Amino acid sequence: FSGRFFQFYEDSMAMKTVYGYANAAHYHIVFYLICAVWDLPVYLAQKLLGENDFAFMLWTKALGVTAFALCGFAFKRLAARYLPDTHRAWAPWLIWLCPAACFGVLCMGQYDSLCILVILLALPYWLDGDLLRFALVMGLAMVFKMFALFLIIPLVLLREKRLLRAAGYIALSMWLYLPGLFLFRGRDGDAGFFNGLIADRLFTGTLPAVGDPSVVL
Repeated sequence: FSGRFFQFYEDSMAMKTVYGYANAAHYHIVFYLICAVWDLPVYLAQKLLGENDFAFMLWTKALGVTAFALCGFAFKRLAARYLPDTHRAWAPWLIWLCPAACFGVLCMGQYDSLCILVILLALPYWLDGDLLRFALVMGLAMVFKMFALFLIIPLVLLREKRLLRAAGYIALSMWLYLPGLFLFRGRDGDAGFFNGLIADRLFTGTLPAVGDPSVVL
């Protein structure tokens, strides 16, 4: 809200030093624009009533919690294709009671639920064979977490056997990610370093098994 849009990542680095934050801004700019819209009502209220960092933090983290709650309903919508009515009502609880999901979102305040929500909204298009809409919606998921790409590639190839068309759908899924990447190229703070570190965990990290397979394999 300072008007320094293109200096956002550098400013977040400075705030990390001033306020002692654990991390600077590492996500895609679209994620932070969504956060800005979500935080705007509280931001305006605090301009009138006074600042409260704790209340602002709770409201910001509520974005991930809200997405987590919606994941249950999106999963129920997906399950409705296959389950009878008597079982369908229990489908959301498979998401809500998942220990990893509860801990990550409700305890750690992570935002992975946003990516999962968009993926769950994209899957019905894939099941219907509508790869155009599937690629577009998955493109939104990718700005939250790049691991969505590891779903896009195999799912597109399962539906589309013509390699050039499959490559086109995969390229289309980058419709949001690439513009933001190029827009902030060279002025992304340490986001590039951080994302490279995460990629190294996948491709250079190994599992304790015969042959030391990579995490991706």
